[in-house]
Parts: sequence; C-alpha cells; structure tokens
Amino acid sequence: MLIRTILKTFPNWYKIDLCHWKKILQENRPRSLKKRTRPAVLTTDSSELGWGAVLTIQKESKVEKIYVHGSWTPQESALAINEKESRAVLRRLQRKGA
Repeated sequence: MLIRTILKTFPNWYKIDLCHWKKILQENRPRSLKKRTRPAVLTTDSSELGWGAVLTIQKESKVEKIYVHGSWTPQESALAINEKESRAVLRRLQRKGA
C-alpha cells in the first residue's frame, strides 16, 4: 500500500522504468550492466592415465593458448575421477611459466 502511494508521486517515465526492472528481477536471470570479459579461461580434463589443461588468455584481439599435461602416479591412478579432476586444476596452477 505504501509503495503504491509513493509511486503515485513519481513521473510516468520513472514508473515505467521501475516496472521494467521489477519484471527483470522477477525473471531471476543474472544480468550485468557492465560487459564482462574473461581475460583467461582454464580448461582441464583427466583420465585413468593422466591429465591435461589448456589456459586460454585473451589479450586485446589476440588469443593465446598454453597447453600442459602430465601422468598420474600409480597411487593417483587409483583415485576417484573427481579427485583427479581437482588435481588437474591444481597441477596446472602449480606449473610455473607454463
């Protein structure tokens, strides 16, 4: 009730804008007012034998990709796949200069 009373004092263009944003909020879809860029994306994968990673870096209009990979120890080969996937990310982050 109070909101309706307050809205009556607002200009029409403002009411239309508020209704627009209310609708967007009700859709519950994340949106950004600012265009976001991803300067780097890390993609990893692992299997029973080893792991691999690609670091994709966006520099202005140029894209650079850095590839790294490795093998598991016999003890690591026995781990669950989700543990191996996590270790693949960690291994990539631990590599210096690659």
